[in-house]
Amino acid sequence: MTEPPEAQGTNVAHACDDTRPGPLAGVTVLESTTNAAGPFCAQTLSDLGADVIKLESLHGDPVRHMPPFHEGHSGLFAQFNRNKRSIALDIRTPQGLDIVRRVAKRADVFVENARPGAMDKLGLGYTQLSVDHPRLVYLSMNGYGDDGPYRDMPAYDQVVQGLTGFACKQGGDGPPALIRAGIVDKVTAIYGALAVVSALLHVRMGGTGQRINVNLLDCYSAFALPEQIASYTFRDMADAVGGESSINVFHLLETKDGYASGLVQFNQLPQTCAALGREDLLTDARFSSTGAVMVNQRALFDELSTVTRTMTKAELAELAVRHRLPLAPVNDYDEYFDDPQVQHNHSYVDVPDPELGPMRLLKPFATLPESPARIYRRPPRLGEHTDEVLREAGLSEAAIGEARRNGVIG
Repeated sequence: MTEPPEAQGTNVAHACDDTRPGPLAGVTVLESTTNAAGPFCAQTLSDLGADVIKLESLHGDPVRHMPPFHEGHSGLFAQFNRNKRSIALDIRTPQGLDIVRRVAKRADVFVENARPGAMDKLGLGYTQLSVDHPRLVYLSMNGYGDDGPYRDMPAYDQVVQGLTGFACKQGGDGPPALIRAGIVDKVTAIYGALAVVSALLHVRMGGTGQRINVNLLDCYSAFALPEQIASYTFRDMADAVGGESSINVFHLLETKDGYASGLVQFNQLPQTCAALGREDLLTDARFSSTGAVMVNQRALFDELSTVTRTMTKAELAELAVRHRLPLAPVNDYDEYFDDPQVQHNHSYVDVPDPELGPMRLLKPFATLPESPARIYRRPPRLGEHTDEVLREAGLSEAAIGEARRNGVIG
């Protein structure tokens, strides 16, 4: 089935029951991407209501074959590919290429994440597709950009994390450390979706289509580095007092059963110290001003931990809510799903699937009351919508049957 059945539970109802069209309703996206950045970008567009057609090889996106699995289906693939339709075909054949070009001609957006120049060699580059489709928005996602010394180098999340210098900061006083999440890929995906929406608006205002490039290096630099390079802002900054290395506000409070995280600023110091019974800190010279509190945040947390070590995470969380303190428990994933604010926000949804059972997915990123982003289609099976999409592109049943006999489509 395509649409989820009737919702069973408040989290499911919140995401799936609203049938009003999203802000990108009527926009068709042809996605020829694999792994994380490209699929997550297209999924973001699909959450906003775009009809995303995922073009896959006959073997499928490699992430389909990555664990964890349930009944042969990848949980990882599901998190990056909801709300899409899948077509499977061999674009290396003339017949397959012709089919893709016919589908692309109906699309408003084409998204690809091949190495630079690869789509041009296939005959699916912007210059080829835009000849008959001047309003096409074409998004190319790659590692380092369209040219330069790293143009043909493979790029992954871990590689770019190291290249930008942020891993040194993440490591703190120890060796460099990588963030254990695909943060570079997902940031690039979000910037890519923003660029697509901007280009669509340009077309809507009477402009032409265009080819957009977003790359992992530039996107992650733009996202991760602004506060990190503050001391590099003014090139004649030798006389500057202080620098980025003098302020570290990423510390934890200890509790009986784990940790809490937070940030206490100067104006929040009185209620925080009062709630934890440490009013003596209000006369401590280390915390006597806005700047002093920020510079000495580690010392402040060490002092406050003398109290929080006697409390459980739940007790500290209750105290934080009662006194409006800028603190929260450090949750594991099970605790995250049980968190009362997460439950209230419907931050995740359990989408029913008749074959696989409930499927837990994360809520779309924005609340748009008049044109809601929503989850309305489970992640597609490989090639599930091939015939449907090809019919929409004008192929006859005979042509579809011939392509299948020739091994061109799945």
